[in-house]
Order: sequence, then structure tokens, then C-alpha cells
Amino acid sequence: AFFTNGSRSAERDGEAIRALTRNPVTAAELDRAGSAAALRHPADFFIPQLVGAEHLRMRTSLGLPWLNQALTLRPNSPEAHYFVGLALQRAGKYRQALSEYVAAARGNRQLVGVVGDAVLRDPRLRRVALSDPTWATQDDERLLDHVAGGVEALGSADELFRLDERRIRIARSAAEALPSITRQKVRAINNRALLMQLNAAIAVSERETLEPYLTTVAEIRAEAGMKAEAIKLLERAALSSPVSANGVRAHKAAMELVRLLLAEGRAPEALQRVDDLQHRERLADGDAEFLRGMIQEHRGDHQGAFYSYMRAAQYHPDDVDALVATALAAQRASRIDMARQYARRALQAGHQGVAIQERLAPILGP
Repeated sequence: AFFTNGSRSAERDGEAIRALTRNPVTAAELDRAGSAAALRHPADFFIPQLVGAEHLRMRTSLGLPWLNQALTLRPNSPEAHYFVGLALQRAGKYRQALSEYVAAARGNRQLVGVVGDAVLRDPRLRRVALSDPTWATQDDERLLDHVAGGVEALGSADELFRLDERRIRIARSAAEALPSITRQKVRAINNRALLMQLNAAIAVSERETLEPYLTTVAEIRAEAGMKAEAIKLLERAALSSPVSANGVRAHKAAMELVRLLLAEGRAPEALQRVDDLQHRERLADGDAEFLRGMIQEHRGDHQGAFYSYMRAAQYHPDDVDALVATALAAQRASRIDMARQYARRALQAGHQGVAIQERLAPILGP
């Protein structure tokens, strides 16, 4: 169905060969007819490709030489690459078959589904596709998506995550790769598959500055109980992130790092990290004050937390989180007038959101 046409006279000979194979015919008879036609059209790739494909249809072992001849005459023929891949697959040469299949899919996008199905149907070829780190590039995203869809339907979590690993490695940006790592997937698979996915993420992070990506990976590692590794990743993410100058706290990595260190009972270290990030200009002054407030609040120093949050709100006057945190810290420090003042500002900045109203209800009343 996806044959490229040859010359008109070669196609006439091709029709004669097809007519021959509609009846019981031996491989030798097919070869004789093909050789005669090839002599009449020595420079036309159509005849050897057709004869090779007919050998494959008849399930003989004589198709590969014909198909190689077709590729010699037209090296970029997607159809010939596909048929060579099929012949190699049947011969058990799966790595070479995969290479030919990929060349076919790159040359003719209509073959993506055909090639993807060939990979999906044969577990041995699928194993090679999952273990070979070289076969997929950015040009093969549609093929990867097709195979991943089939693997997902098969319910193989391990294979799906290995395909995701490949997709992460070839992603043009973190935004393309990040959806592959979701908490839902993490909870649904075993730890070995999780580690493969995370290792792929780390490999990507070595070549790009991916603060949101590293932060997500760190959160997943923390959930898996790998706290020390999560802290290292968050430190890298925080150092890779530029300072936010738009008045909104965008430095998620630093906040997650502080939260994790506090949960581990390492408040002094958390404070040291905040000071260091601010000194290295990887944390804006207002963000640093907010994080110091978190640390002081964790220690029970409500008065100190109130002043830190208040300074954060001075740097970012419309930051709802900073205003709410200041109001709550003021209430805990028995600074009721200040608590009400910042609570009203928070409601104004947050457009009277229901969640904010609920948090501030103990200060402002119903």
C-alpha cells in the first residue's frame, strides 16, 4: 500500500510479477522472473524492492539480497528500509532491524504507525528498542509516542517508564519532559522503575538548567524516602535558579529545600542555606526573609517570624502568601492589631478568596 512507483515499463513488469505470485509459485520461479525484469531495468529500484517484498510475503529467506539491492539503487527509500527491517526481524537480527525501521519511519511519516506496531507485536524487538540508548532522537518523537501508547495499553509499567526515560533524554526542553514524571505514575510503579525514571531526569539536568524539573524529581525522591538525595537535588536546583525580580516568589526549590531540612530537624542548616543562597544572589532579599520566617516559626520564635515575614511583605507588597504569613505570625506573637492589618491587606491582594478567608477567619472573625 505504500510502494513508491518505478518507471512505467518497470511497473508493467512488476504487475506481471504480482500476477505470477497470485498463484502457487516457488521461490526459484519468483527469482527467475525478478532477474529477467531487473535485467531490463538495471537502474530501477522498484523491481528488486517488489521481488524482495514478495519473498517476504511468501515467507521465504531469499528477500534480503533483493531488498539490499533496492537500497543500493535508492538509499533513502523508506519502503525499502521497512522491508529490510522486516527481513532482519524475521532473521532474528533485532538491533539491525530496529535501525532500518527507524530509517523508514523518518523517511515516511505514514510508516510511523506500521513501524510502531511492528515493535509492539514482537516482545524481543521491543526489548531491544527499550535497551538500546541510541535509536531514538528528536526526529522520532511520534514513533516513541505510538510505541508508548501501545505499551501503556499492554499494562507494562516497567517498559513504559523505560520509554519515558528515552523521551526525557531527547526532550528539547524541561517543559516537554516534565509531564512524564508525575506523582500518580510514581505511586503506581515499583521502586526499580522509579529509579530508572529519576536517573533519566538527572541525565537531562546535567545538560540544562532545569530548576523546576530538578525540584519535581527531588519531591518524588523525598516521597520515596530518599531524603539525602532529595536535599542534594534541591540544593542544585536552588543554585541554578535566577533571582525573581518581578515581586512574586518563584523560587520553589529553595522553599522545598527549607521545608525538607526542617522536617529532618536541621533548622540551623536550613538557615545557613538561605544565607548562602542570598549571598550568591540566587535568592532575592524578600524571598530570603520569607524563608527565615518559616525557620523561625518552626523554632517557635513567633516574634522573630513576624518581623521576617513583615520584611518579606515590604519587598513584595502584593504577595498574598507573605501577607497571610505575617498576619498569622503576628497573631501568634500576640500582635493582634498588626495581625488584623495584614489580614485585611491579604484579603485585598487575594481578591477575597475563600481559602484565604478561611485561614484568616480566626483573626478577622466570621
